[in-house]
Amino acid sequence: MNRSEAFKSADEEHEAFLRAIGELTLAWSDLEVVLYKLLKHYSGVNDAVGRAIFSGTRASTM
Repeated sequence: MNRSEAFKSADEEHEAFLRAIGELTLAWSDLEVVLYKLLKHYSGVNDAVGRAIFSGTRASTM
């Protein structure tokens, strides 16, 4: 493998890694939205109150 091919391979791997990180970030964000909606629903509070009391709640703290 020459230098040009090595750089091309590294660029392709880097792009695949960035796509995977982006997909993970979006999936984690979706999970936190669902978590918030579930907490709000089962606590019986409206959106403003839910945002106030659940603003620090994250999936990692569960």
